[in-house]
Amino acid sequence: MKLKLVFGTVAACLGLVASAAAQVTDLPDVGNLGRDESEFFRLLNSEDLEALRAAQSEASHASLDLGWRQHGLSFGNASVWHGVRFNWRDAALREIRGLNVTLWKPGPNVDGRIDALSLGLWGPRADEVNGVSLGLVMVRARAALRGLWFGGVLAKSRRLAGVGLSVGAQVARGPAVGVFVSGVGNVAALENATLLRREGAAFAPLPEGGWGPDQLHGLAVGGIANTHIGGVRGVQLAGIVNTNGGHLAGLQVGGLANLTRGDVRGIQVGIANVAVERTLGAQLGAVALSGPGSRGLMLGALGTWVDDDSTGLTLGGLGSAVQGDANGLVLGGLLATNKGHVRGLAVAGGLLHCEELTGLGVGGLVNLSRRARGLQFGLVNEVAEELRGITVGGFNRVLGAENGYLIGLLNYVPENPTWLRWLPVFNTSF
Repeated sequence: MKLKLVFGTVAACLGLVASAAAQVTDLPDVGNLGRDESEFFRLLNSEDLEALRAAQSEASHASLDLGWRQHGLSFGNASVWHGVRFNWRDAALREIRGLNVTLWKPGPNVDGRIDALSLGLWGPRADEVNGVSLGLVMVRARAALRGLWFGGVLAKSRRLAGVGLSVGAQVARGPAVGVFVSGVGNVAALENATLLRREGAAFAPLPEGGWGPDQLHGLAVGGIANTHIGGVRGVQLAGIVNTNGGHLAGLQVGGLANLTRGDVRGIQVGIANVAVERTLGAQLGAVALSGPGSRGLMLGALGTWVDDDSTGLTLGGLGSAVQGDANGLVLGGLLATNKGHVRGLAVAGGLLHCEELTGLGVGGLVNLSRRARGLQFGLVNEVAEELRGITVGGFNRVLGAENGYLIGLLNYVPENPTWLRWLPVFNTSF
């Protein structure tokens, strides 16, 4: 009798210590995780929720407990336990703290919380799972998964906060904060994606300012892909592709492609890089595409495309296209075309076309502009309306050369008197 009392007391003390350790190592909350059903279960209709709770009510809580006041050592499905707990299959648990070891697939745990070192051949599952969690198949929390976890096939929760590892994938229905390494990929904000599929829309509306609650903060490494709906602040690394439905502030590296629906405020590295909005940083790859504006560096081994103004360096191995004004340096291996005003340096190995140029324009074969102020070089140079500066080449043709000078083998100024229109070496408006 005395031996049993001593054993129970020691087990209770161990349970209290483990419980205290679990509370100390518990990570802070991420956002407002209120316990109302609309927050946790808005993807479930009322019938689904009632069915789960009905299944919970049928669960047995039979257990052999060695301890005092739910502290100590427990064998079985105790719904509340602080200490060391061994169970075949968790079902309808309410609160577990300390060490929790299970063997088989968990049953329904709608409202339960685990703050523990959780070990399972299948894996832990509850409404909230905090601490260190290891599951050979999966780790799953309905509301929040926090701490350090390993899910063999899958780690899934509404919110992820901490460090996660998975051979398969890690999925967050809302924000993900921390470091996530997965053999297949990482996905955030699936509830928005589900809503999109139902509405048949190509993209969700961007959150106000391009940032929303459904975003990644930290590092995501996916063997195949990373997908996030609401924005990325940090680093995404993927073997094939990274997709991002909001803004990017940080670094994206994709073996094949990177797609960002909002602004790129950082660096994208991949064979193809696409920013649907602006590029405020750098894009490096075979192809670089930016939406309404680029500020920084765009480098494409094959080509670059900016759908509006560009400020900085735009370099395309074969070609470079800027649909608006370009301020800085525009380089195209064969072709460089600008539909706006180029202020700075524009260079193309083959054809250089600028609506308006202020600065230096170099076209290896042909240099075309409507208005030019500065210096132009090319085998063939043509200014369609006005030249204020100097054009140098084999053949120069200028309309409006009152303030310009043509230097080359043959120079043509159509508005000059007939005998002064075609002149070798030098011509201007007479």
